[in-house]
Amino acid sequence: MHRKYLPTPERVGIIASLSYARSILDLGCGEGTYITYLRKKTELLVGVDKSRERCLKAHRLGYDIIQADASTLPFTEGAFNTTWACEVIEHTATLSVFNEMERVTESEIIATMPNPHGPYYWMDSEHILRYNFRDLKGFLSSRKNWRYEIHGLGLTMPFKSIASILILIARLTYGFPRIALTILIRGVRNRGM
Repeated sequence: MHRKYLPTPERVGIIASLSYARSILDLGCGEGTYITYLRKKTELLVGVDKSRERCLKAHRLGYDIIQADASTLPFTEGAFNTTWACEVIEHTATLSVFNEMERVTESEIIATMPNPHGPYYWMDSEHILRYNFRDLKGFLSSRKNWRYEIHGLGLTMPFKSIASILILIARLTYGFPRIALTILIRGVRNRGM
């Protein structure tokens, strides 16, 4: 099974750190990799994936998944307190996917994506977004009503046997996203907006 379909200790740790939310959108949920963990943090969890095949597989596993494209989400404004977008953004042609995430999210957006200079980015031919840190920072800092931070998330490998080492590396790279293989983007809606 390919690395990206297995939960990693770093991402599970990010989910564990989330505050309890009334509703969470798992955008690009695939076959439900993080659904078990996200369910512990919300009353209502909705998974969305573009792939019909992945949605069907998730249904067979007992998950309720909606097939939809991230650029045109079938939800009302502010439908979710939190959006979790794990390894989705790099599969879109532009960063405009943030328009939809922000539209349907009331409070917080958490996204992970491969470092554009690292091997994970170039290992997958479906990574079509071309970006660099300067352009990403510029784009995120220009977002109205939202405040974003970019952090390093370490190696993000699905090895439970070395989880403590992976978590340590994630902590060491947190303030240095350029040296992490995966980056973490945290966005919070400005209050009063």
